[in-house]
Amino acid sequence: MKRILFALICGLPLACAVPVPPTGGPPDQKPPAIVQTSPANGMTQFSGREIEFEFDEPVDLRSFTTAFSISPDLSGQPIISGSGRRVRVLLPEDPRPETTYIVSLEATLRDVHNVVLERPISLAFSTGAVIDAAKMKGLVVKNIDGTPLAGVDVFAFASDDSTSLTSPPLYRTQTSKTGEFNFEHLAARDYFVVAVADRNRNRLIDAGEAVGVPPVHFLTADTLGTAPTTPWVMAVFDTISPTLERVRAISTQDLELRFSEPLNLNVNDFSVTDAESLAGLAVFDSLESKVSDVAIYFLESSPRTLFARSKTLAPGSYLLRGKVAVQDSSLNRASEISAPFVLSSNTPEAKLPTFLRWMPDSSVVTATLPRTIWPTETFGFQTNLPVDSLVSASLRDTSGTALKVTFAKRGASSFIFDKTTAFTFNQPFYLDINQKYFGGLDSVITGYFQYATDRQLGSLSFVARRRPGDIQQQLVVEVYDAANKAVRILSKVVPEGNSVVIDKIPGGKHLFLRVLQSANKRWFQGQLSPWMPPDPITWIEVVEPIRARWETVLPDTVSFDYRPRPVVRK
Repeated sequence: MKRILFALICGLPLACAVPVPPTGGPPDQKPPAIVQTSPANGMTQFSGREIEFEFDEPVDLRSFTTAFSISPDLSGQPIISGSGRRVRVLLPEDPRPETTYIVSLEATLRDVHNVVLERPISLAFSTGAVIDAAKMKGLVVKNIDGTPLAGVDVFAFASDDSTSLTSPPLYRTQTSKTGEFNFEHLAARDYFVVAVADRNRNRLIDAGEAVGVPPVHFLTADTLGTAPTTPWVMAVFDTISPTLERVRAISTQDLELRFSEPLNLNVNDFSVTDAESLAGLAVFDSLESKVSDVAIYFLESSPRTLFARSKTLAPGSYLLRGKVAVQDSSLNRASEISAPFVLSSNTPEAKLPTFLRWMPDSSVVTATLPRTIWPTETFGFQTNLPVDSLVSASLRDTSGTALKVTFAKRGASSFIFDKTTAFTFNQPFYLDINQKYFGGLDSVITGYFQYATDRQLGSLSFVARRRPGDIQQQLVVEVYDAANKAVRILSKVVPEGNSVVIDKIPGGKHLFLRVLQSANKRWFQGQLSPWMPPDPITWIEVVEPIRARWETVLPDTVSFDYRPRPVVRK
């Protein structure tokens, strides 16, 4: 009877529903928050070594360990324990008397659902009767486009001498999601404030880390905490020259030179692709007798690699020696080369040069639709190997009329089209490159092109207010593609005056401007010790696209906010 009754009950629709886990509701997107701390924020006359945190939800203890810091520094590492919503920190030593301490939790702190803080958390306590109340603020941005940088460490030092900067700072904080930093509860005085991408979390300024040099010599901590009008602009301090890592024979005439870092191999930069600047290397035999000069060539797709072509070499041991004037993106020149290499008996024979590509690199060339060549572009072509002499080619218009044209040699394998002919270039044309000019087979490469006309071009104008006191510096306007700020269209130098006109810009192009004042036409990121401020810099996104046959005028004056000059301290 009991079995029958059980079966009848289980037959009811709701009586024996299969148990399932609850859905849990919407995902947790709220960052953890502090409920209370011991000591409380602002407490004075603190004694002891233990700090306790209570959060509104369980936090990840491992992220707490890396996020926790205390300023001024204490000797040794704290002991961190706890679980869930409560965390305890045992300091490595007793805090110093009559001192205000700032405890910081970086924005890397997360809860058990991996939701991180939106901005760092800090609390202050004092071992004396008074707690410091001075403040400092600022903003940290990228140098390429001025966008704010989150999660960057900001160090406050007592001075800018080299000894201080090689030690941990007095105070440390991090930037929020908006790139802002905020020091509170500081001793009222001046600080040397540096933004640092402290990736190894050692609280030191290490070589190779991006740094924001302070725009003001000393930032004053006071009860107002007014932020400077100029941000901290991040850039990597690179003073190390590229070095040769290896030389390898890839044919009986060609050597591959691998460097320690990418080189500046932009064909639009005359300083790095000029034929004379790339000359200076030679091959020597084992008796150090000169065997052959070499011609340097490169491929932009291999930025860490140069290639050298010599006379045909027999198997044996050799030395590549001399100078080659290439540089990295920070303008550090490569050091003198002296590198051995071996040519084995099975090294491949050298090949003849062939056509590699049209320039600019972005060109898409067909035989039916002319590729427009804009005034800001370098037009020509590149071979895969060096060519001994200037190349002649055939030019013909759409009616078949032929004209002889020449190319100016840029480096050993790049050739720039020379427009000094009677052809007006106001109509489409075909350009035929016969590979027999390179010593190869009688095969022709054809491209169909059209130089941009004034009807396709527009201009941009604006007024720039130079910063007072920087009269020796030039105004430099760098024009970038707004969709891809890594693509620089052109750079214009305005040595005098405040009116800027940039013409011959493709119609329909969206622009982004980086405007700076510079003594050498490039942005100087400043210097830490002795302090030298960065060059004035600002950024403008041109909202409207450039209109063909029209001058687009920026409505506002482009200005650099006032920056105080260096303070002389005794």
